[in-house]
Amino acid sequence: MNDRHLTMEELNLLIDDAASAGDKSIIRLHLGGCSKCRALHQSLERIDSAVRRISLERVSREFTHNVLASLNIVPKTPFLFRVVENLPYVFALMIVVGLMLSVFVATGVIGPEQRQETQTTVTQISNAVAGGLSALVGNFNDVMRTYFPFLYGGEAVKLMLMAGVAVAALAMFDRLLRKRIPLRP
Repeated sequence: MNDRHLTMEELNLLIDDAASAGDKSIIRLHLGGCSKCRALHQSLERIDSAVRRISLERVSREFTHNVLASLNIVPKTPFLFRVVENLPYVFALMIVVGLMLSVFVATGVIGPEQRQETQTTVTQISNAVAGGLSALVGNFNDVMRTYFPFLYGGEAVKLMLMAGVAVAALAMFDRLLRKRIPLRP
């Protein structure tokens, strides 16, 4: 036999029955002639057998929560997850309000003059929000042009860098919102 001994990986592959047929025959041939590797293999088989006999305990669904609570660790939900998590409720509310308004208009509870008033108010609010968002985006764009002028060359790499900066900014914003505030002095 050669001077090389079997590796732990080779022995574990044999124990787990994960070695190929050719590798199994080579490993078994080596074990037949090498007492050191054979002893190690027998030890590993005993350990594997003992580990497989250990019964696994079932834990409750609240196990992780209870352990974290006992350690005073409060799991933090990321900001973006909280936003996405509540979107179905927002959409459901929009559907309910839309159906209610449709019923009120169809039954005559809301007349044409009230509809005109409501449309004017909604238009004013949406114009104010759009103007504010437009100003915010414009200011952000000005800041980006001031501090990161290399991003505004029109090349694809620069666009990718800008997207990376935006994602990093969102991640930092999310991190700041999730920062734990200690309740004790």
